[in-house]
Amino acid sequence: MADSVVELKVVPSASELREFKEAKEEGDRVQDEFILHSMDAGWTVLDFTAESKRFRDKYGAPIAVNNDGDIKLPDYGISKQPYYPATTLPSLYCEIKGKTPYTHKDGQRYYYYDDWRWDYFKEFCHQTGNAGLLVFKYGVRVKKENSDDEYWDYSGIDLDRIYCASLEHLEKNIAGVRKGHKARNGKQSWCVLFPFEAFIPLKDFLYGEIISPIRHPLMLKQNNEWVGV
Repeated sequence: MADSVVELKVVPSASELREFKEAKEEGDRVQDEFILHSMDAGWTVLDFTAESKRFRDKYGAPIAVNNDGDIKLPDYGISKQPYYPATTLPSLYCEIKGKTPYTHKDGQRYYYYDDWRWDYFKEFCHQTGNAGLLVFKYGVRVKKENSDDEYWDYSGIDLDRIYCASLEHLEKNIAGVRKGHKARNGKQSWCVLFPFEAFIPLKDFLYGEIISPIRHPLMLKQNNEWVGV
């Protein structure tokens, strides 16, 4: 999310701070590309970068609030008029990341996704009754300048390198949980594994005919009777 601040439990080195800055800039570029592709496909985009301090947590991240506590917001919302015969198409709330699946020894590919990110994404969607969409852009291996070392490069506009899957679909397709790399706060991280096959090209999603059987009729109880409103 834009302008997020990470609480650091250990003093980072200059190289670690540089890596964080580069990762933040990389994430912003991937999110900007997602917005571009969504608008090109006729979707309306909502940006959850709340300016009011009331709607940001102590780290600066945008949140929704209720009496039970804060709920971190996803990156963006998108909406579009439904195709017939759907009577409604719910808005989708999206998390967008530059992320490449790992290939295991058995040849199967999996996305590793931080469990805390997965938890707050589920919490937001379940609390608000909204549909969720995880969007990952596939990286390309590039050699570092004046070095034989390689890194994943997520720059460049390329819709064919972006994949997505709904929260509801992924909840039924968790392949396991494994240890990830240590987080920037020094703590051991855990990751939820999703099979690459659970995702579809974002192009197919944005330009395809999408319908949903979900409707949201509103009923208000008055004089012991339910009345449509």
